Amino acid sequence: MPSKRQNQTTQRTPLPKFIQPQLATLVNSVPPGDEWLHEIKFDGYRILCRVENGEARFLTREAQDWTHRFKGLVKVAEELSAHQLFLDGEIVALDANGVNDFQLLQNSLKQNSSANLLYYILVCGTLRRAAILLPSHSWPGKKN
Repeated sequence: MPSKRQNQTTQRTPLPKFIQPQLATLVNSVPPGDEWLHEIKFDGYRILCRVENGEARFLTREAQDWTHRFKGLVKVAEELSAHQLFLDGEIVALDANGVNDFQLLQNSLKQNSSANLLYYILVCGTLRRAAILLPSHSWPGKKN
C-alpha cells in the first residue's frame, strides 16, 4: 500500500485552464505600514503564461489565446522544462534607454516580432518578481 506522501507526489492536480490575474486596485493613498511592497507600473499587456507538458500558452486577462503573438517568449517558456506552471506577468517592449514603451510594443506585435519583448513575471505561485523572460537571442553575453 503506497504511503500518503507517495500518493501526493505521484498524483498531480490538473492545471486549471485559466486563472484570474491579480489586478491592481485604485486607491486614494498608500496604505500605512511597512509590510506593503510597491511596484513599477509597466506600460504593456497583462499576460498569463500557462505551461503544461512542455507546451506554453500566453493568455490575456480575458482568457484570449495570444500565443501566436509572442513566439520568442513561447520558446523560452517551453525551455523552462516545467510539467505544470502558471505565470502572471506583463509583456513590455523596452526602448534603447531601457524604458518600457507601449507604442514600441504595439509596433512589434504589428510586425509579428517578439525580438525586443520582455515578460516581467509578477506572480509565480507565492513568489513575486520571480524573473524576467526574454528571447534567448537577447540574453546578455549570448553570441548569435
